[in-house]
Amino acid sequence: VESQGINSLTGIEAFTSLTSLTAYSNNISGVNLSANTALTYLSLFDNPLTSLNISQNTALTSLLISYTQMSTIDLSNNTALTFFVCDNGQFTSLDLSANTALTYYNGLNNPLLTSLNIQNGNNNNLTLFNATNNPLLTCIRVDNPTYMNTNWSAGKDAGATYSLTCPLSIPAAALKFDGVNDR
Repeated sequence: VESQGINSLTGIEAFTSLTSLTAYSNNISGVNLSANTALTYLSLFDNPLTSLNISQNTALTSLLISYTQMSTIDLSNNTALTFFVCDNGQFTSLDLSANTALTYYNGLNNPLLTSLNIQNGNNNNLTLFNATNNPLLTCIRVDNPTYMNTNWSAGKDAGATYSLTCPLSIPAAALKFDGVNDR
């Protein structure tokens, strides 16, 4: 099923054998895809979505949800996901730690993003990683910071750091004590 261009779709019917769905530039603010368990490709970009429950779509390998109003999404059940695009959105946090097959991530231009966890055991297999233009994102949790800095240094903003733990811990020696509050 495909709906291209600017349309007036506001919802989507459930088709249990549906494997691919593209519906961009519509007026879809909510959708129930729980019956679409065969779905492997989902593209709902440029829709006023505020949430999306795809926990039942465990066969999903590609997800494109750019230009939405969502602040977060639960992808913990989508372990087959290899391709994820969520650019130009309102995301505040993204946890991709359960997405062990992920090889493609494009999450640029999310001005509210403060937390990104891509520590999923598969960073060495990334074919694209783009977390740029996310001014509030200062720490990106990854499998191997050295590998990411070597291979994906341009995949993050200059103010962001690849790390095994986020938020970054401050060494005790770097803390300044004024003698008043250090009891």
